[in-house]
Amino acid sequence: MTRIVVVCAMALACSAPVAAQDTPFIAESGNRPVVNTDGTYVFNHVPNSNLIFEAQIAPRIIIYDSIGDAANAVLDESKRAVWGWQASATPMVRLRMFNETSNPVRTPSYMPKGTVQFMRLRNMSRSTDPDEEAFNRGPIETLLIDTIPFGHHSNGQNGCLFTTQFRDDEGECVNPVPPLPANVNKEDGSFSTNYLQVMAYYGRMYLDSEGAPDGEYAARREWRVGAGIQLNPEGYVGGSIDEELSDLYGPTRVLVEAMGAQRDWWRCGRVEGSFKLQYIGDAAPDVPSFITAVEGFCLPKGWGGAGLFVRFYHGQDYYNLAFNESISRLQFGFALQKDSFLGFRIAP
Repeated sequence: MTRIVVVCAMALACSAPVAAQDTPFIAESGNRPVVNTDGTYVFNHVPNSNLIFEAQIAPRIIIYDSIGDAANAVLDESKRAVWGWQASATPMVRLRMFNETSNPVRTPSYMPKGTVQFMRLRNMSRSTDPDEEAFNRGPIETLLIDTIPFGHHSNGQNGCLFTTQFRDDEGECVNPVPPLPANVNKEDGSFSTNYLQVMAYYGRMYLDSEGAPDGEYAARREWRVGAGIQLNPEGYVGGSIDEELSDLYGPTRVLVEAMGAQRDWWRCGRVEGSFKLQYIGDAAPDVPSFITAVEGFCLPKGWGGAGLFVRFYHGQDYYNLAFNESISRLQFGFALQKDSFLGFRIAP
């Protein structure tokens, strides 16, 4: 019964975005773009374990947007650089269901965050005549500053972090913390941290008129590279990381990313590949300092924005109380469209 309830809840959460994306690859002019988002996934992995499935639900709620206006202005005959910005919120949740008695989801990750993005676009075409096809194909140069001024990650549990601790009458975890690496309480241990993150990306989009209405242009392919930093400081608002967890988690992280995508390739309406590298400062004793993730993604035409993906992940486990473990997994499953910037339709 537990498994049925969770799967149905996930299906309902995923169905709303799918229904709204009848034409996911060429969006209407003036639409609100969704740039560099977290994906919504349902998947399993190899080598096999007692995991039934893993899921990530990450809808983006756009609060304010002017990046769409900037995209519509980038093909102006002046070829001037244009800026836009966007503020959004993401109530992200990660779940793992295990093949145990009653198929528990242990322990969910609650990861809400606010995101503010600033984007600069410029037409790099060598043509100077706005009536020429070459002028409106670009390429379009993009500079994206992606900031998370506040992100939270917790698991909603009330137990102590380590198995040797217990809560006293005042609710404080007592008993000396054992020498590191310590035994983490994975049944109901409390995990919580707040973080800040800043990323800078450079990329280009290449446009064409295929599939777009007369006189308009859609992105055919794009690429983007970026780097940044994530900080998990102690004392950063309620729920921030405490000293005990900070010593094991690795509160300072350097991030490097690269991606490329193309529309209409083989059977995919959109195909994408990405690479992510993360360096963890002061990682736990049994956890490597580097995290590597390589992902391939295909959104077939007619699937309403859903698709298939495969990902290789190696490094610190990203699932709350598993932070002191290293995993190496090939993950595969279903996903919803996680980045509709390639779906832009631009009217010159």
